[in-house]
Amino acid sequence: MRKMGWKEGEGLGRNNEGNVNPILVDFKTDRKGLVADGEKASNKLTMPVIKDLSGKHPISVLMELCNKKKWSPPDFTLVDDTGPGPPQTLSF
Repeated sequence: MRKMGWKEGEGLGRNNEGNVNPILVDFKTDRKGLVADGEKASNKLTMPVIKDLSGKHPISVLMELCNKKKWSPPDFTLVDDTGPGPPQTLSF
């Protein structure tokens, strides 16, 4: 800047009205990212919400999960082979 006419102790700008003091630089040494003024950095970890599944049918829980995750619903086949004779198959 000296090559452009600036002299030590003068301010910057057309009429030398700019700041005379150098700009202070604050180096970040942590890895927490930038935080705006008035904003407080949070060290809290968010825990997932655990739903109470007591009393719900397992298929209902599975269907809710599929809807939430936007997965296609599973194909269920109920097979009953508790007694003699051919097993019965029911499709839902």
